Amino acid sequence: MRGYLVGFNEECFEVEFTSDAIRVRSGLELEVRERMVMVHGVLSSEVHGIRNGRKKAVYVRHVGITMRCNSFREIVQEISSPLAQIKYTRSRLGGYLTIITSGRFLTDYIVVDESAMAIVLPGRREVYAEMAGNVLTLYIV
Repeated sequence: MRGYLVGFNEECFEVEFTSDAIRVRSGLELEVRERMVMVHGVLSSEVHGIRNGRKKAVYVRHVGITMRCNSFREIVQEISSPLAQIKYTRSRLGGYLTIITSGRFLTDYIVVDESAMAIVLPGRREVYAEMAGNVLTLYIV
């Protein structure tokens, strides 16, 4: 397992890859597995069909990004691994982190900004959401 720091405005995300999971931490914690996504620090969530039902999106409001960058470690803007490609993009409307997962995951991609995220997956998949405190677990079948 190797950890990376991805810059996000003045804050950072810590990203780790294991053999079967992607973990992203900052005030928010996100763990992506083949058939499950777990998010710590959730305020609210909603599931919607998009693109005429061909895709589903789970919209999640979260507590925000609070991890300051460690100046002793290298900060990158993009990471590519067999599990995912992760990239920070800055636009006029603000910055966002895009996580494009590999084909072994049932999620297509995840977009995270300072206070919300969208988890996009195929529309034919069923999503079961379980909320316990501020932890959201999505089971994808």
